Amino acid sequence: MITSNNTQEEIQNVIDAGGLVEFAPGIYEHAHYRITKPVHLIGHGAILVGGAKIIWQEESDGTLSCAAPVGQPLRTLVVDGALRTRCRLPETGYWKHETVFDVKWLSTTEGGWARKPTREELTTIRVPEGVLNGLTLQSAEATVVHSWSDSLLPISRVDGDTITFEQPADYPPGGFNVHDYCLWNVPEALKKDGTFYHDTVNGKLYYRPLPGENCQTVAYLPEFDRIFYADEALHDIEIEGFTLLCTEPSHIPCGFGAYCISGAVDFGDASDINLHDLTITAVGGSGIRTTGQIHGMQIRHCLIYDVGACGIRVGSNNPQVKSEITDCRVHHVGRYYPSAIAISGRDCNIRHNEVFHTSYSAVICDGNNYTVEKNLIHDAMEVLNDGAAIYSGWSHGSVLRNNLVYGIHPKEGHPLRIAYYLDEQSRGWLVEHNVALDCAFPNHNHMCGENTYRENIFLNSSGSLMFDMQNAKWPCRYIGNVFSAADEIVVRMPKDGVEVFDNNRYHSKSGTIIRHLLNRYDVIEEKPLAMNESNHSIEAVSFPIHDRIFSVEDLTIDLTDVGPRSR
Repeated sequence: MITSNNTQEEIQNVIDAGGLVEFAPGIYEHAHYRITKPVHLIGHGAILVGGAKIIWQEESDGTLSCAAPVGQPLRTLVVDGALRTRCRLPETGYWKHETVFDVKWLSTTEGGWARKPTREELTTIRVPEGVLNGLTLQSAEATVVHSWSDSLLPISRVDGDTITFEQPADYPPGGFNVHDYCLWNVPEALKKDGTFYHDTVNGKLYYRPLPGENCQTVAYLPEFDRIFYADEALHDIEIEGFTLLCTEPSHIPCGFGAYCISGAVDFGDASDINLHDLTITAVGGSGIRTTGQIHGMQIRHCLIYDVGACGIRVGSNNPQVKSEITDCRVHHVGRYYPSAIAISGRDCNIRHNEVFHTSYSAVICDGNNYTVEKNLIHDAMEVLNDGAAIYSGWSHGSVLRNNLVYGIHPKEGHPLRIAYYLDEQSRGWLVEHNVALDCAFPNHNHMCGENTYRENIFLNSSGSLMFDMQNAKWPCRYIGNVFSAADEIVVRMPKDGVEVFDNNRYHSKSGTIIRHLLNRYDVIEEKPLAMNESNHSIEAVSFPIHDRIFSVEDLTIDLTDVGPRSR
């Protein structure tokens, strides 16, 4: 059995031999293990740290300091088993820059921007006069928000009130009429307890401790971007019973959803991979990530929380051998990269998970003929826009069933925070027996169609409620759904975008139920929604909820077993 007294090289040699490898309980620093052949790794509670313990020095101002690399700023510090945050301006939320990119976004399907942005438009922002006065920016970075994505960019130079970045942003700053940004790693911002600053010129890190922390508090700086990893095709791998912490992504992120951010467990092509009973926390990147062709991967009973990027990402799957993400709990993702997604999978079944406190979408899925069911999701979409508790695009013939979502709240400037969202080219879905509680925008359909929404319950007890079919490509079917709101209910549908609209029930305490007819995105007519024997109003709605059983008239949805099941 491997022990924490073994060196990293000795442990690697045992893993290279394959077969059954057991770790004794303990803390393993400098953890970075390549997998090259079939192996079964059992942790027995071992804690693997992708870094080294810090030796603190106390400074005269009460901060703690240690030696740190010169060059690219560190984004990850783990103290007392938890992530700490780099000092930032503003301390919370975002400032507004003044850059304008007034070019129409045509959608991904239609080619993106009406005019391609220039390199200058992708690498500069102009900020209000005087904002940068007195700031030391030689080690600084900026996060620029782009509605549903973000870019984390090292600062190259500052000319007056214009910041130039070392590399292009994912989208042009100011696009989508979004102007949010913040500055990271500015020493003048090192005022809040629990934050740190990395001086990349002099190679020193400063940390302002929380109450009770001192030079004896255990802390780690990351050395590696991954802990268990493979750079070639794998098969027959099982990993169980470990806690993984303290990694640092090896490169700056690019692209939607922080997808290029490496994981503590990180594989390319793989088949018959079984990951279960893992705890992944306090990592600067993602929890679990695969990037290649995946066949029959099983991720079960994993706890992933307090991570810098995504929780779980499973890449393209063999349609005949579905991968499964089941009985996992994922929360507080996107600590460093707000475009992070808690759980994402292509051609992957996603069942019985709980996801909460996400900066962007909780679950994103695409591909064909998979099932998303019995997931419990709440408090998602807390930072970015145009996403959902459960989102899918470019997918066909799949099932969204028996999920429970609550607490998804739009805010000014960020209206597209949705419970269930089928986006571009999603076609042939069955969406049934789902519940959305206190979500003002429970159902959104954009550039999709031929989807059936059957016997879902959408309730907002403290405001209005809207469901939408913008720019429908094919007609949809709505059958037997319940819509209930304290205020008005708004139904937005294309003139010819609905094939079947039967036996839907409505209840608005204000009595206002409106139908908007759309031409792509523009309202061409507004009038009360006609009621008849098929689609009708309910005089009063009472939702007796007992152990997550929801009943309205003759419709009962039993969600007593949503979320992770015990082993």
